[in-house]
Amino acid sequence: MTLYNSKTYVNEIKSLQKSTILNDFNNKTILLSGGTGLILSYLVDIFLYSNLNVHLILIVRNIEKAKERFSKFINDNRLEFLEADLTTTIKIDIDNIDYVISGASKTDPFSYSHYPVETIFDNISGCRNLLNVARKYNAKFLLLSSCEIYGINENDILKENDESIINISENRSCYNLAKMTSENLCINYNKEYGVNTKIIRFSRIFGSTIKLSDTKALSQFMFNGINKKDIVLKSSGEQKFSYQYVADSAVAILYVLNDESELITFNSTNEEIYRLKDLAKIISDYCGTKLIFEIKDEFGGSGYSKAKNSVLSIERLKAIGFKNQFNIQDALINTCKILSEIK
Repeated sequence: MTLYNSKTYVNEIKSLQKSTILNDFNNKTILLSGGTGLILSYLVDIFLYSNLNVHLILIVRNIEKAKERFSKFINDNRLEFLEADLTTTIKIDIDNIDYVISGASKTDPFSYSHYPVETIFDNISGCRNLLNVARKYNAKFLLLSSCEIYGINENDILKENDESIINISENRSCYNLAKMTSENLCINYNKEYGVNTKIIRFSRIFGSTIKLSDTKALSQFMFNGINKKDIVLKSSGEQKFSYQYVADSAVAILYVLNDESELITFNSTNEEIYRLKDLAKIISDYCGTKLIFEIKDEFGGSGYSKAKNSVLSIERLKAIGFKNQFNIQDALINTCKILSEIK
């Protein structure tokens, strides 16, 4: 089964076609890494379900897996796969590229705990090599970054210019520091080489495009819920975090790509604020399963964030026209519904 077998997913994608900002990408060529991941695979589907003449070049490690993900569109000449290792120089020879999106990254606790070195170099090397492509083609560059760069920050609401507080001695900091360095690369490619760079810092994102291997807490809640298993919290769940539905995250990318201001960095989230245990309760109630608190995890805590709160301001993003279309509770239920339809 694939996502395309879910009527709920397909109808949701089709509902986003009314977004007028899509038209600004007609006749454009977009090179992207991370195209089979949570956010960008959703964005690719938005484009492919549209009538736009857009050329999408997905840099992938395994073409067969990429074709499986986009099985409905493997004969669509708007979609092209480029098998490459992002940690080496990317060889590409076409006439024009309008946008380059760097979105490939390990983004789950298991990877941070078991592959911290790879997490660092996949991010930094991939970002640098794609920046070089953008420089070659005079393309606009977008880095998908994360609220994780704020670290343990005591501010109630996190704004783009807030300072980051990160313990560099901790194993878990591999991801935070890799994203920070990648962001600084973007800023300095802009300053030194004149590359038009943008950065979008996402909050915690969820949606039906998650992979079965995703070890993030919220993903595990949904997997357990649809399989009628107990939903297990590995902490008290009191932390206040910002979350965003993947559909809104994908559309936010379009707004940042289209922005012509001198601002480089934008937060992206839904402005509703939830504790993790609140989200677990929503899923538990919808799926009819038990909610259990078990204060331990198989990684000894080394893979999970120690941030107490992470609530983002999106005043910048709203100022360029973006507005969330989905509320968190409905989006959680929608995700569980889609995952149930394709399991």
